[in-house]
Amino acid sequence: TMTTSDIPQLSSEEAENAIQAFVKILQYQTVSATAPDTGAYIECAKFLIEQLESIPCLDDIHILEESPEHSPVVMARWKGADETLPIILLNSHYDVVPAVEEDW
Repeated sequence: TMTTSDIPQLSSEEAENAIQAFVKILQYQTVSATAPDTGAYIECAKFLIEQLESIPCLDDIHILEESPEHSPVVMARWKGADETLPIILLNSHYDVVPAVEEDW
């Protein structure tokens, strides 16, 4: 059984880099109603690819060929030691829906 003590700790520099990357991705205006026209999805996808390329265990980092040009889907593979095992798919998204302040 894995415990929290089994998880490697980030160095101060790694932690700071992670925080800075998080802050940067939050600044992309990937609002679903406007991002396809502003290019925000494309810029955010470029940033995600840059970040993923810095992770040694990942390979085959690319934009899904079938995704719309204005709304790229970023893909990356973490190749396991035993390729006969089933695939695990992790999925996320980076678009947001605008919030109306009066609704909060």
